[in-house]
Amino acid sequence: MFAAIFYAIDKKPMKLDEFRRGDWWGILCMAIGLGSLIAMLEEGQRKDWFGSPFIVNCAILAAIFVPLFIVIELVREKPFVNLRLLGSRNLGFTSVVAFGLGLALYGTVFLIPLFARLGRWRIAVLASVTLVGLTVVTRSANFMPIFKGYLTGNRIKSA
Repeated sequence: MFAAIFYAIDKKPMKLDEFRRGDWWGILCMAIGLGSLIAMLEEGQRKDWFGSPFIVNCAILAAIFVPLFIVIELVREKPFVNLRLLGSRNLGFTSVVAFGLGLALYGTVFLIPLFARLGRWRIAVLASVTLVGLTVVTRSANFMPIFKGYLTGNRIKSA
């Protein structure tokens, strides 16, 4: 892969002035804010959520640095992550739909087996079986355009 990259990309001199003018405050706020948010969400159940000083500190850091990151990226002329693009109707709507899809997939893949294991179905096999039906339904959505074509008669004709 590295050989292909070195072959395909033309050599240009480094632009160290662009490196110096980077959005370092935005990168720092993003790293601290999102890192502490991820640590809080990952370790929360194991460490009794807000009963743990570690989780409380992570929540405070996330509450400070994530909004600070958003403000910095919206104000800066050349941001690290251009959040102003979400103001575009198409990209903003697509991002909301993708976020909803991510929530739905996370719910089906992680939360349903977790609740099944903690609840009535303590056997791992039964918790896994719940995902089989969900997988069939989710994968069948890939073929919906084909079924729609057969049902409506608007199939793609081969040349």
